This record gives sequence, C-alpha cells and structure tokens, in this order.
Amino acid sequence: MGTEKYPDENEYNTYLVSHGGGSNAYTDTEDTNYYFDVLADHFEGAIDRFAQFFVAPLFTPSATERELKAVDSENSKNCQNDFWRSFQLLKSLAREDHPFHKFGTGNLETIKDDEETGESVRDALLNFHATFYSADVMKLVLVGKETLDELQNYASKYFSDIANKDVGNPSFPGAPYPPSHLGKRIEVVPIKEVRLDEERSDSKSSILPTNITNNPSRARFAHHRIVLSTCTSPYPRLGSTTTRNLPTTSPTSSGTSLRAVSLAI
Repeated sequence: MGTEKYPDENEYNTYLVSHGGGSNAYTDTEDTNYYFDVLADHFEGAIDRFAQFFVAPLFTPSATERELKAVDSENSKNCQNDFWRSFQLLKSLAREDHPFHKFGTGNLETIKDDEETGESVRDALLNFHATFYSADVMKLVLVGKETLDELQNYASKYFSDIANKDVGNPSFPGAPYPPSHLGKRIEVVPIKEVRLDEERSDSKSSILPTNITNNPSRARFAHHRIVLSTCTSPYPRLGSTTTRNLPTTSPTSSGTSLRAVSLAI
C-alpha cells in the first residue's frame, strides 16, 4: 500500500524477498495479526519498513483496489469450503445485534463506496486506521539474534511514533447465543463428500464445534453436526473485554531468520 517514508507499494515485499524472507497477515474475530521473517543481517531494515504501515500508511487507490479484489477472490474460494460455510452458518445463528452475527469476510458487494454518505472505501480505511490503530490496543513481538537491550531499542526507535489514542479495548456485552437460541441441532449437507462412520451412513455431514460454549470464534469442527448447548461459562472473547500480554522481545539462538508480529485489537 505504500507509506510516507517508503511510497513504493512494493518496497516492503521486495526488501523481504530479496533478503530471504516473506510476510503475511490475517484478521480474526477481534484482532489483526501482521508478521514477517527475514535473514538476520537485514532485520532492522525490515522492521523500519514494517513499522511505517502503522505510523503513516498511504492506502493508495491502486493498492486499495487490488486488496478489495483479493478479499473478494478469497471469499469466492471460501464459498466452496465446508469449514467456512459452516462457520458462517454458526455466525448467522447468533443474535442479530451481536458483532459475531456479521458476515465474516467480505466481497465486492459488502465492501464498496457508500453511496448515501459519499465515503469511499479508501476514506473508510484511512478513518479506521486513524481511529483504532492506537498503541494502547496493540502488541509487538520481536524475535532476533540481538540482545534484549538491542531489540528493545529497535522497538522504541521504530514504533514509538504510533500514537496512543486511548481507544481502549472494545467490549461486546452479552453472549452471542441467548437461551432461546440454544438446545438446537442443525444438520448440514456438505459440498465435499465425507466418509461417515458405520452408524451414520446417510449423505449428511456433521459439524460439531467442540468448544462452542467457551469460544465460538475458535470452534473446532469435526464433521458431525452443529450443536448449540447451554453456556456454562462466559464467553472470554466475544462476551467481555480481554487483553493479551505478550513479551516485547525474545532472542533466538540460530540467528538465521527473525520475526516481528504486531497485533491490533
């Protein structure tokens, strides 16, 4: 997307690839995780480029357009994936006024310019970054061959410009599934043919989120059936505010590759 310090949209990836590294990212229900690895001798240069995305990103129109198409493409792929189809079904069964109920990814229909307000997707991205990318809800992990003092210096030098806007961790009152939504079983016909056990030989596959009562965002699906059971404990992530305590720095013995991870809640 380019940054004010490094306006070339490909600067970050080009630097990593040319020095034996790579990067990726993902968005979970409550946080976004960005990470990279690179050869040890080029760690500081990678940190500098990485940090600028959180300090002064450009969100250029061309990069925004490509990212929208990438999101749409990934969603299209997920439409034929039984896990993602079942996860979206699980979300649709939640309370309509709870964030967990919302569409979990996105496509060109749901992520587009707002015709009523005139706000473009790029403007929305810039506003979101300006509002929620705040030091008080972010965590940083640096892993390298350097000493802890050196890694701490990197963190201070390159990330101290991220403003602390005191936004606080978001909270989502109430559980996604009220009592009226529980005590139900939903059987799902999968896209992929699944071999079932001898006691169950019909064409329906089942999906059982083994820890739905604790954390629906991390449900593990074993092809059986969706079961919404009575909650015995509060939702640690979707029903209350949680924080993550991560070490700020950690050394590695090999010194061959290094990783930086930033979590924005």
